[in-house]
Amino acid sequence: MGIRIGIVGAGTTVAIADRHVEGFLAQAGRCTVTAVCSRTLEGCRRLCIRHGLDGVRMTTRLEELLDVVDAVVLCTPNQFHLPYTERAVERGKAVLLEKPLGLQTAPPGQAERLLARRDARVMVAYVYRYTAVVERLRALLRQRMGRVYLAQASQGGTRLADPAVPLEWRMRRSASGSGALGDFGSHLLDLLQYAAGVELAEAAGYGGTFLPTRRPDGQGNTCVENDDAFVFCGRGTGGALCSVSVSRVGLDGIHLCISGEGGLLRASVEEGVLTYWPKAPDGPYAPEGEARSEHLAEPPGLRFARQAAAFLDLVEGRPVEYCTLEQAVRLERLLTRLDPMPPKSGGMGIPLSLHQLSQQWLELDPLQNRGAQRQGVGCAPLDKLRRPLGRCLQRLPPEHRPQHHAGEKIAGSGELGGLLSGHSKTDAPCGPVEAARADG
Repeated sequence: MGIRIGIVGAGTTVAIADRHVEGFLAQAGRCTVTAVCSRTLEGCRRLCIRHGLDGVRMTTRLEELLDVVDAVVLCTPNQFHLPYTERAVERGKAVLLEKPLGLQTAPPGQAERLLARRDARVMVAYVYRYTAVVERLRALLRQRMGRVYLAQASQGGTRLADPAVPLEWRMRRSASGSGALGDFGSHLLDLLQYAAGVELAEAAGYGGTFLPTRRPDGQGNTCVENDDAFVFCGRGTGGALCSVSVSRVGLDGIHLCISGEGGLLRASVEEGVLTYWPKAPDGPYAPEGEARSEHLAEPPGLRFARQAAAFLDLVEGRPVEYCTLEQAVRLERLLTRLDPMPPKSGGMGIPLSLHQLSQQWLELDPLQNRGAQRQGVGCAPLDKLRRPLGRCLQRLPPEHRPQHHAGEKIAGSGELGGLLSGHSKTDAPCGPVEAARADG
């Protein structure tokens, strides 16, 4: 039987649970899918039928699944990621956790409690690490690049560009947190860190919601509460400059372009194409005709099979490189600080942090200035923020100023909170907000 695997979440919108099941089925002899937990038993049954799984425990309760497995794969909406991870870790289970972590929706202190546990075995599922093109990109960067000067990254999709697509849980802040920023931006920051060794230390960006209302979901909600697209730039380790673009309403796949002392590398990850244009570290680029492309396309299922194999190594206690919970928390804290308040509709981006409004840059050292960061003001003292922040808010049209809803905590406190309140108004709610259930 091998390691007993439990799948939590059986949604079919993007079918992430199906991809994970296929990955573990490819590890025949090392593991068995023994339990599935989802919002409904019918969802569990359909997942089992799609993959020919027999003798599987089907349940709607996480605790019942934890009774019969050694390891858990979490494919739920983001709001359940950390709460379910904590419950699994408390029961001694290893966890393969879908990204993003859901820091914006998790109870306060939950990530810190998990990080403090020395017995936690948690792999965060940044699956593009396990593609042939990313492995080749990483090898060339280490062998040829030297110091990185500039990194550009983009990722997106087209499914949600259709206004006829109804509201989904991933469009609601209570279930998802941010939108395209968290969903795609987390992948890109992980790839920059993993492949190029570039980890952002400071960043600033703009987000927009271009389709602000959708057809109603099952609870009658119509209002999109997070970003459709986001762009940000920043400075990484070693001084590298980075720019990142993400969109769920119209970008194609994952594209990386990295240049430095040793030349220029361009990768189209999902197409499996890698181009290298060499440069002498102390000299010019080679003639353009000497740029060489490699074609490393492969079936998408292979990346999930490799990820499953790495996770099983972790469960078995073997040495393995993977995205740790600590690494994922660090990069997602950066994204969370870029998006502390809802974006504005109509495509007008506004700086999405108080510190950006005053000084343009958001300092993101996770080990320093924690008190100021918890107040949502980066590292700038209040007396330096008040006047420039007021000027910035005055320049925005009223409909694009930060909104303060009744009962909602304003980023910042004291005089700063009052400043925001003076430039905001209470909007009518868009519709009832129901908690998403454990389904992907």
